[in-house]
Amino acid sequence: MQVAEVKDFDKRVLYYASQSYTDQIERGDLYPNLRPTFFIGILNFEATQNPHYLSRHKILDNETGENVIKNMEFTFIELTKFNLQLHQLKTIVEQWVYFIKNAENLTFVPKIITDKGLITAFDVADKHNWTKQELEDYNKIFIREQDERGRFELGMERAEKRGLAIGEARGLEIGEAKGERLNSIKIASKLKLAGMDFNFIAETTGLSIQDIENL
Repeated sequence: MQVAEVKDFDKRVLYYASQSYTDQIERGDLYPNLRPTFFIGILNFEATQNPHYLSRHKILDNETGENVIKNMEFTFIELTKFNLQLHQLKTIVEQWVYFIKNAENLTFVPKIITDKGLITAFDVADKHNWTKQELEDYNKIFIREQDERGRFELGMERAEKRGLAIGEARGLEIGEAKGERLNSIKIASKLKLAGMDFNFIAETTGLSIQDIENL
C-alpha cells in the first residue's frame, strides 16, 4: 500500500517484486522451484494513464504482444479512480476495493457484501472499534518513514530541476557522478572477492577491466 506519490515508484515496484522472486531459492537451487510473483499495489494516487481503477501489467513483446516471461505480473489498484457506490458493486474485487477505500467510515457489514474473507475483515475492524483518527494513526506508523523519504526524494528531484534553470545542475551532476563511481567501486570489490568474472563485473558496474584489476 502506498499513500503518497514517491520518487522512482516504478523502480521500487520492480525492486520489491524481484526481491520476492529471487528470495524463493538459494544459489545452486533449481530454477523450476521458482513460483510466479504477483505484485499488488494499492495506491492512493494516480500512477498510470489507464482511466480504470484496476490495471494489470505483464512483460510482453513490443511487436507481437507475446508473453514469454510469465512468472511476474503487476496489478495496480488506484483508489482515486474508484468511484462506485455501494449499490453499484457487482464483483468481489469491487467489494474489496470499496472496503479498502471506505473502511474507516463503515460501521456495519452491508448486505451486498457476500465474500467470507471480506466479512471477516469487517468483523476485525469492528472488533478493534477504531475511530477514524485511530485508523489514520495506525496507517501512519507503517507508512510515515517510507512516505517521508519518498517525498524528500521527490522534492529533491524537483529542486534539482529548478536548479538547472539557475546554473546549479553541473555541481549536482558532478556530485552524483562521484557518488555513483564510489558505489560501483564498492560493488565491484565485493564481486571480485566473491571470485566473479571480470567481464561480468565490468558489465554490472560500468568500471573498466583495468579499474577492477587495480582494486
